[in-house]
Amino acid sequence: MIGIVDYGMGNLHSVEKALTKLGAKVQILHDPEQLDLVSALVLPGVGAFDPAMAKLQQGGWVHALKDWDGQNKPLLGICLGLQLLFEGSDEGELPGLGLLAGRVEPLPIMPGEPRPHMGWAPLTSAAPSALFDHQATPVWMYFVHSFAAVPADRSCITALAPYGTSQVVAAVGRGSLQASQFHPEKSGTAGLHGQKLQSPPGLAARPTLALVREAVINSLRPQIPGSRWLDLCSGSGAMACEALLHGAAFVQLVEENRRIAAVARSNLEALGDAYRNKWQLAVSEVNRWLNSRRNPAKTEIFSLIYGDPPYRSDLYGSIAKAIYAGNWLAPTGKLLLECSRDETPSCEAPWLELSRKRYGRTLVLQWQLLAAEGTAPAILIPGGNKKTHQGYGDQAQNDAAKERFDHQPDLVDRVD
Repeated sequence: MIGIVDYGMGNLHSVEKALTKLGAKVQILHDPEQLDLVSALVLPGVGAFDPAMAKLQQGGWVHALKDWDGQNKPLLGICLGLQLLFEGSDEGELPGLGLLAGRVEPLPIMPGEPRPHMGWAPLTSAAPSALFDHQATPVWMYFVHSFAAVPADRSCITALAPYGTSQVVAAVGRGSLQASQFHPEKSGTAGLHGQKLQSPPGLAARPTLALVREAVINSLRPQIPGSRWLDLCSGSGAMACEALLHGAAFVQLVEENRRIAAVARSNLEALGDAYRNKWQLAVSEVNRWLNSRRNPAKTEIFSLIYGDPPYRSDLYGSIAKAIYAGNWLAPTGKLLLECSRDETPSCEAPWLELSRKRYGRTLVLQWQLLAAEGTAPAILIPGGNKKTHQGYGDQAQNDAAKERFDHQPDLVDRVD
């Protein structure tokens, strides 16, 4: 049983949901006397250092957590939970838990770098860790923070992340004590499920970059649960897996290449029996599939459609026409198209372009049928146009500290 410490400043709902999705038995702990019920602990946190430490003291958690660590029992800190493990913070005056030597300092001021740091960043492994594969290709994780730990003993640093021209601590560890500055529960399959997806052989498919995939999923997070998702030119099925893991009721995949479709099927089957009846895979040319079943029953209409045709193909326009002609998209549904920034498909009636977000050389376009204009809010795919607050002030605001942490942050408009 895994316990989540409830001291009034943690994103309990997100962490509990993530652990439950992984099959763990979870117990929210409101009092240290409940520690006998669990064998591992998670210390989450969003907000400011001093208020968090004050709440831990008031709840009797400071001594309990020190005793827990002294017995070498598993303890995972997340975001502010990582910072609380150190001796203190420049953000406040109260002492920290002191389980790790060092302090927490504000992120350095750098021209063009917003503070708080909100968005995706790649991890650079610094040492073996129980949290991730030390030898794996760098993965992108989701950060929301204005401060970073500066350990006295740098041997406890297990991962770093770029911030401007510098590197900041992204994860630390010492035996059974592990912590991440990033939010694993908000970082897609990289942070949540840990599933290693198979890739299609050769260059027959151009897989969606993990950064793009996770950014899209994060932006759609409130709308995915219970949705019907259509994945066109689905490739390895990575996007479909993400949709299912984040609560989609059903996913239909369409992929023309049989070898690639076989890889997608393998990845979907690896999700397990819980998802077995929630997906279907059609091996077909995408327009042939869309045009073969025009005007489907209402139960077959999709609320979210993701199209990822080969770049520089002429499929974008024909796919959009076939979706409209076949009535495949719900009235307030969204069509998302992944394309190269060098060759962007034109948006023509009856479609309205709601947004376009750039990730290096990739663009993600979001379209909606004109008839639905004004009936649903636009989705922000990492990147709003609002400017991020530049000071660090009260981290309870800068880190968008909410009990359920269910907000969608304003991120940069471009990720290179």
